[in-house]
Amino acid sequence: FLDMLGINQGIEIRGGVAMTIKIEPGTGEDGQPKKVTAAGQQAVIKVLQTRLDALGTKELAITAQGEDRIFLEGPGETDPTQIEKEILKVAKLDFHIVQQSPVPISQVVSGVETVPGMKAFRYADEVDEDGKPKPHRGYELLKIKPDMSGKHVSGAFNSYGAEGPEIHVSFDMEGAKIMAALTQENMDRQLAIVMDGEVISAPVIRAQFSSGCLISGSFTEREALALATSLENPLENPIRIESANKISPTMGKEAFRQGILAGVSGLILSL
Repeated sequence: FLDMLGINQGIEIRGGVAMTIKIEPGTGEDGQPKKVTAAGQQAVIKVLQTRLDALGTKELAITAQGEDRIFLEGPGETDPTQIEKEILKVAKLDFHIVQQSPVPISQVVSGVETVPGMKAFRYADEVDEDGKPKPHRGYELLKIKPDMSGKHVSGAFNSYGAEGPEIHVSFDMEGAKIMAALTQENMDRQLAIVMDGEVISAPVIRAQFSSGCLISGSFTEREALALATSLENPLENPIRIESANKISPTMGKEAFRQGILAGVSGLILSL
């Protein structure tokens, strides 16, 4: 009925998803909190819009709300969990040389033992082709401070390789110099690729490289696209979802229909 009238149907009519998102203070290079600014708020909006547009959710409306919040509306969207999953990725990528643990790593994980300056980083969960969880890959002992920060990532794109979907990551000039020295000095050791605090992969360094790297794993094509898009558009500030609601289209459509009928009836009576 509404389509026949050529009327654009917003969330009030079509239903969908509505979210309020809180922007948290970031952390500067000196380790001190960074206050959320108006420019930072607009940067988060741009990042989220780019990420979600790439996944085909082009009707989303993302607007600033107050000083440190964002309001998101998705007309026609039915799965808020998928949107939440994509926007909550900080996409902070770091590179660490894997360290030999002087004690069983299980004791570091449990907190029974500590290794100064180091931490047990958990491997990210993986799923098989049927979407079922794979056995967990465990932990790696890494320095808390990365050997190269993800701020040197200059670009990322996804493709389909011999082992399935993969992500190509490129570094800026400074990052290329750091990675060249890091890989030359740590030949035959593992280089852990860590995103948002979880190990994605930890390949063995077989040759020196500098300009970029390849990330492969148990990705679906959609996951590879989402990861590449997130890496190209990282969040400088972490965010959290304060509220997420599914809006029913039933009441909105009925109210709109009654309004149209009332208008038509009034026109007939006036004639």
